[in-house]
Amino acid sequence: MKQSFCALVIMMVVVAPLLLAQQRPADAPQKQTVTFMVKDGDSLVPKNVDVVYAPKQGQDKQALPYDQAPEAKTTFQPKYPDAATKAGTEGNVWTKVSIDENGKVTKVVISKSDNEIFNQPSIDAAMKWEFRPALKDGKPMACEVAIPFRFKLAGKGYSPLDFTQSPKDPFYVSVSPLLGYQVMSQQPYLIGHSPSATSQLYPESALKDKFDGIVFLKLTINSGGRVERVEVEGHAREDLDSAAVRLARTWTFIPGQMWGVPEKSIIRVPVAFNLGKLSK
Repeated sequence: MKQSFCALVIMMVVVAPLLLAQQRPADAPQKQTVTFMVKDGDSLVPKNVDVVYAPKQGQDKQALPYDQAPEAKTTFQPKYPDAATKAGTEGNVWTKVSIDENGKVTKVVISKSDNEIFNQPSIDAAMKWEFRPALKDGKPMACEVAIPFRFKLAGKGYSPLDFTQSPKDPFYVSVSPLLGYQVMSQQPYLIGHSPSATSQLYPESALKDKFDGIVFLKLTINSGGRVERVEVEGHAREDLDSAAVRLARTWTFIPGQMWGVPEKSIIRVPVAFNLGKLSK
């Protein structure tokens, strides 16, 4: 088992030769920007988190360079290379995109790639993206975001990451002496919600009956961070069940990840309806 795990880690780290050439002392802090592309309507909105990994000092979250993240107005998917299609080749490419004060993409750099055949299509696609610029103190500013592209052939479906089954860890990190750390898998987490059709989250019928309870939901969240499906696994009563489902459909998540790439995932969420002092 240990040999298999070591082999998996080695396979993952060798796909980043540029990073291998940049060895740092084991005790030197290493900064990494993690960017998630969260779907908002027809647009993908980048969400950035800067993390510092320091073996002797622990992890620390750094302040973002802007007050409001840039928002993608227009997105393009890369063209699948014919040679890769014929060979049945799949892979992932991570691009670092420079955006000016007008929201125009000025430069695209490949930060990591599973296969060079996908690099140029990724650059060509990223150069066509259009953004609303980032804001600092209310003024537009230039910045950088990371955009991952997945190259997966049609017909090769995959099961969503299932975080409802124990003992799967919600957050799994692999540490390498050369690359620092890599997020192997990460459970989705809630970052916001869209406006609800009604502000009345607690059903009037349940309020009248002074009834409270817990509804257990199973959510399927797509790779864009949107709730794709809601199932009621543990019922309270019909009005609370319906209210919990309506609420869940308004949520937006940082999507789950596998090997640093957003993936469809499943989580279980308890929604507690608690009257508190109103029930007395």
